[in-house]
Amino acid sequence: MNLTNIKLPAGSLTPTPQLVSMPDIKASRITNAIDNLQNMNRLRDMDNLSYQIKLKEQQKDICERRLKSINSTIDIRAGRIISILIIICSVIIPFLIVAFQDLLDSLKFYIFVYLIVSFVLSMLSMSIYLFLFWKK
Repeated sequence: MNLTNIKLPAGSLTPTPQLVSMPDIKASRITNAIDNLQNMNRLRDMDNLSYQIKLKEQQKDICERRLKSINSTIDIRAGRIISILIIICSVIIPFLIVAFQDLLDSLKFYIFVYLIVSFVLSMLSMSIYLFLFWKK
C-alpha cells in the first residue's frame, strides 16, 4: 500500500502548531550583566583618560612656566653681559685713556677713532637690546 497516493479531504488535517520559543531568562540576565560590566569599564576608562588629560595639561603648564623663567633668566644674563661690555668699552677704557693721555700722546688718532667707534657700538648694542627685550 502506497501512502503517497492517498487523498485526504481538505480541512481534515490541521497544521502543526508552531511552538513559541521562550528566551532563557538566566541567559538574558547574564548578557545584561556582562553589558553592564563592559559599560562600567568603559566609563571608568573614560574617567581615567580625562584625569590623565588633566594631569598632562598641568604638566604642560608647569613646563611652559619653567621655559618662560629660563628665557627670562637668559634675557637677564644677556643684559648683564651687554651692560658689562658697554661699561668696560665705553666708560673704563676711555677713563684710563684720559688718565694717561700724556703717555698716549703719539696715539691720539687711534684713540680718537676708538672712542668714536666704541661709543657708537655701545649705543647701538644697548638700543638693539632694549628694542628686542622691550616687547617681551
